[in-house]
Amino acid sequence: MSDIEIMVEDRKRIAFVCDRDGVDGAVAFAKRALGAYRACVRRKSNGRRSGYGSAYRRSLVLSCIVFREFIRAERRPQQRLANPLN
Repeated sequence: MSDIEIMVEDRKRIAFVCDRDGVDGAVAFAKRALGAYRACVRRKSNGRRSGYGSAYRRSLVLSCIVFREFIRAERRPQQRLANPLN
C-alpha cells in the first residue's frame, strides 16, 4: 500500500466513526488510536521497539499524522475539517 493509500484509508476510518458516533466519538477514537500507535513506534527503555512497531513503522507513523491532523483540526473550530477525506 502506498503512503497516500494508507492516509486515505485512515481518513475513511475517521469519517466512518464520525458518521456512526459523531465528531466527539471520532476525536476520542483518534486519540485512542494515536496513543496506541505511538506506543508501538516508541522505543522501550532497552532501546528496542515492539516487533509490530518495527515491521509497520512507516504505516503507523503515517496513521499518527492523520489522527493528529484530525484532532488538531477539531480543537480549532474555524479550521474544522468539513470532510475528513480531504
